[in-house]
Amino acid sequence: MGDAAAYFIGKRFGTHKFIVHISPNKSVEGAIAGFLVTVLVSVLSKTYLFDVSVLHLLFLGAVLGIIGQLGDLAESLLKRNADIKDSAIFLV
Repeated sequence: MGDAAAYFIGKRFGTHKFIVHISPNKSVEGAIAGFLVTVLVSVLSKTYLFDVSVLHLLFLGAVLGIIGQLGDLAESLLKRNADIKDSAIFLV
């Protein structure tokens, strides 16, 4: 959900570039949207996780939101170093 939000919000509202030398198409607005949606979805999972406190879900969402952003940037860096556009090529 966070990646989808980052993509669509960044595509529509993204004007400020985010770490251009690694991934020139990523925007600050997309990164913020991805993080916030990850936290929101994590908290909304309280519906199914009755025994987990909202504070723990909030913390988990924040950690996963940060790790997701770092993972996306790491993948972009690997693709940039390998000079490929699509990560599906890694699977070949």
